[in-house]
Amino acid sequence: MPRYIRDVIPETTVKVNVDPSMSRDAYLSSSGLNASSICAGVEKGNFYPLHTRHAYEDESDSVGDHFDFGTLGHMICFEPERVKSDVAVWDGGRRAGKAWTEFQEDNDGKLIIKQDTYADAMAALMPLIGLQEFREHTAKGAAEVAVFGQYKDMQLRGQLDWISETKGSHWDLKTSRDIRPEPFGRQFFSLHYDMKMAFYRELLRQNGLDLREHCIAAIRNKAPWDAVLYRIPDEVLDRGWDKMREIMDVVQQCVEHDLWPGAGLGDAYADLVIPYYAMEEQDQLDWSS
Repeated sequence: MPRYIRDVIPETTVKVNVDPSMSRDAYLSSSGLNASSICAGVEKGNFYPLHTRHAYEDESDSVGDHFDFGTLGHMICFEPERVKSDVAVWDGGRRAGKAWTEFQEDNDGKLIIKQDTYADAMAALMPLIGLQEFREHTAKGAAEVAVFGQYKDMQLRGQLDWISETKGSHWDLKTSRDIRPEPFGRQFFSLHYDMKMAFYRELLRQNGLDLREHCIAAIRNKAPWDAVLYRIPDEVLDRGWDKMREIMDVVQQCVEHDLWPGAGLGDAYADLVIPYYAMEEQDQLDWSS
């Protein structure tokens, strides 16, 4: 069923609630502006509404081993009881032919994952699961929690990886090639995690859940396997929410007028951004050879 961004401004009332039992499919089919769609339009301090609309309305499924790795990682960390019943491991080589077709039919509805991807995910998660602090936060709580809220006339929604009942904390699981503090910090802001985590905090607050901590569990997605926990400072989340509000003001105007500027931001011409290195003086080239 097609989804249209105009529906983020509902004709009826905006809902504000938490639904831990909502399935992933039900969540994806619901209306509401989400953090990932918003941030899809953000690039180097500019906001391109066309990209946000496309990210919201595009229904193509994420595919590939990287997606499988992350999905399995979430399951192992937050819902390990599902691994045995909801995961099927393919060890038959190339995914083609009669055997592959029969395997898909026999495991319809399950996460089908290659054996080497499964082995890597299990190895990558061991350092994280081995952290006592992480085990304490995940001892009791809820995974894949659907949360709904509002901004002005718009319906907002998010699905949170984990809410800890034991520690009163919110967790997001991230995989990266480098989880050391400095490179991961650069990735944190370049991928707009500050804005996304601030968005989730706001939805929780609107539902009366002002949690003590908002954290990221970061795992390295290639050997050497490694894991570390990051608490997100309040000042980072405050600034992230300020940026979110500015962008959502623009989104609401775009929805109301059905105008979605792209690269030119409403103009036919845009100023080319020239990389700093492109205009450096170089030794004169000898074109005679």
